[in-house]
Amino acid sequence: MIGNARWVACAVTLLMGIGSADAQNSNTSNLDSSGTYRPRAHTSEMLPNAYWVHKDLLSGGMPHGPDAFEELRRLGIKTIISVDGIKPDIDSAKRLGIRYVHLPHGYDGISKKRLLEITKAIRDFDKPIYLHCHHGKHRGPTAAAAACISAGWLPSDSAPIILKTAGTNPAFKGLIETATNAIPLDPKALDELRVEFVPVAELPPIIETMVAVDEVFDRLQVNQKQGWSQSGRADALLLKEHFMELHRAESQGVHGIRQPEFQESLRQGLDAAGLLEMQWTKMENASTPDTVLHQGLNDAMKRISQNCTQCHTQFRDNSTGQ
Repeated sequence: MIGNARWVACAVTLLMGIGSADAQNSNTSNLDSSGTYRPRAHTSEMLPNAYWVHKDLLSGGMPHGPDAFEELRRLGIKTIISVDGIKPDIDSAKRLGIRYVHLPHGYDGISKKRLLEITKAIRDFDKPIYLHCHHGKHRGPTAAAAACISAGWLPSDSAPIILKTAGTNPAFKGLIETATNAIPLDPKALDELRVEFVPVAELPPIIETMVAVDEVFDRLQVNQKQGWSQSGRADALLLKEHFMELHRAESQGVHGIRQPEFQESLRQGLDAAGLLEMQWTKMENASTPDTVLHQGLNDAMKRISQNCTQCHTQFRDNSTGQ
């Protein structure tokens, strides 16, 4: 799959401004007994991989369902910032009086413009703030670290600690560079920045379809762990349809990528998704599904996972991808 940061303009210059002494004074709640900065874990079944990276900023995964939003309310969260591509559940937040802001970015890093927007948001919006991506491991912690440093809330050397604590994959070189290269910004640059913050950002069609693929595949993985239930049949068909749409659109140049390698990767993904759907058909036609048929489903899932990983590495995860 392809990263979505390439469609965000990168035209704003970073400016030095606030010293690290001010940043050190603002994060006392995250200092351990030895005076070393540490993100504070927030143990929760509703908020995946959640850490207080600053007293005013909780980083984690996407909140799912009423219980997750109720927990955010109990924590006093006033603003939610999503850097994920999935459409935020703005209705659940609105019912509890929580503002939602959508500032998505890709796995290949955060553009200077988008980082300025996220930094302005955490500085100016009501606090405390919950900043999330999908799983709370990669894009969210990167945005949280880079924005806190840019706002002068944390010193620059806190970035590696945040990313390591959250479990950010070092293979996401663009994300690592964004966080570790972040510097304090001149407050005037943020004051002068004009942004129309929206609860749901408009995404290019390819990004929306890729997000849909991720959602369906996540459900299939849960189904797989539970030993395969009938609900997986519909998701297998839906996954194949998503890959068909991606392949069809790319073959017609709709996405404007026009790379043979990308087209081939989509074709392989479609083949693997088709195999998964075919295995479900065999399961339905079998009088008693056996371990061989279940293994066929598992093998197809492995092929899809490998295809996604290869495609992500080549086209999404690093700024060298096209």
